Amino acid sequence: IILQYPSRWEPHHAAAQNWGRVRRFRKAQTHLEIARQINPDVAKVLFDLASVLYNQAKWDEALHYFRELQALAGRDASAQGRWQVPYFSGVCAQKLEYVEEAIDAYNRAVNMTTGNRQGDYQKELDIRNRLAGTMLNSGRTPAALYHFKRLVAMQPNKAEFHYFLGVSYLKLGKL
Repeated sequence: IILQYPSRWEPHHAAAQNWGRVRRFRKAQTHLEIARQINPDVAKVLFDLASVLYNQAKWDEALHYFRELQALAGRDASAQGRWQVPYFSGVCAQKLEYVEEAIDAYNRAVNMTTGNRQGDYQKELDIRNRLAGTMLNSGRTPAALYHFKRLVAMQPNKAEFHYFLGVSYLKLGKL
């Protein structure tokens, strides 16, 4: 199909998805880069390219494309409302030790998931846990305490959340 329609981005995107399914990320990346050259404003191609780089632990490159996708979201309604973009941006920023950017991204992601309790409950737990951990590790203990309290309230049987709530209290000298 690529040979029949060399100037269309869709066949390259489809090929990239197939390569991604079998975890051949470099081949997927090649097709996504071609699709992006053909049409640079397709949010799905940009998201998939960032995701492929993320899956290869190429944090800096992935973060670049996630940032670009966030800018595109202002122009493309189909790209808005995706909690994944700020979430993965936060993970990349955290891996690169861009603490402020990671916290900002996680905050945006958690705000996108708190509205739909049924569908986003597990996502909110994961995002809030990463947010709280990043805050705790960067010395923002009062803010981390708030999020660990929320996590304990959301999942009272999870020992990990209680442990880090205790660590937060200990760091604040309240134990």
